[in-house]
Amino acid sequence: MCENERHSLHSEDGLTVTATPALELFSGQEEADTRIILHCLFEAQKSTSNSSIVVHSPDTDVVILLLHYSCQIACRLMFYTGSGNNRRTLDVHKFARALDFCTALPAFHAFTGCDTTSAFVRKCKKGPFKILRNNTRAVEAIKCLGTTPNTVSETAFSELEKFVCCMYGKSSYVDVNRLRYETFKSRYEVRDLQKTLSIHNGVDISLLPPCRESLKKHCERANYQAYIWKHAHIAKVQLPSPEGCGWKMNEDGEIAID
Repeated sequence: MCENERHSLHSEDGLTVTATPALELFSGQEEADTRIILHCLFEAQKSTSNSSIVVHSPDTDVVILLLHYSCQIACRLMFYTGSGNNRRTLDVHKFARALDFCTALPAFHAFTGCDTTSAFVRKCKKGPFKILRNNTRAVEAIKCLGTTPNTVSETAFSELEKFVCCMYGKSSYVDVNRLRYETFKSRYEVRDLQKTLSIHNGVDISLLPPCRESLKKHCERANYQAYIWKHAHIAKVQLPSPEGCGWKMNEDGEIAID
């Protein structure tokens, strides 16, 4: 949709529709996910508490953003998703009330893997989410992601490193490098005579936790993505280049993972 095609659509009878230009919807946001939030906030300002806003999307990003922004939308907010016989409508405010850290969800989603950030192999979302609900310090650290576009504090990173250790089942560890080494060591054995490695059950290296330097780059990318999502309410947000935020510019002038 072009910039000069931003309109607010309104219908009284469900048959005729009136289109009114809406300057508030002239946006520089590149993703449809973030523009949906902008439209919801625009409609919420005009709606009464008895009105409803229904968002239809199959995208996880969208429901995460709706939960994050639900506190700014007074009217009823519904999320319609699914396909075929698995369609369902979710009451966003009801889910938000059941959670006490909706403000951490965008960063958590980016940290555990989304379209622009990598995921921890076989860790998915459910396990880390259960760990997070019982880890106040990790929640606070994840909330810090996205505060600025290009900085992750040492304090936040330290807590995120501990959180990753918990994700890999070692809550007593605080150092991912040590955990990575100990996990590797426990699965491989050095034979004194042959000086070769013996594999017990076979090891997929991708199942090891990341080293600290890789984790730092991952946190930078999650931080940058969280910053974009946390500014979905701003029509013309000014974003710095992702270069240096966990990405780099390759020889062809294209952005690549650092």
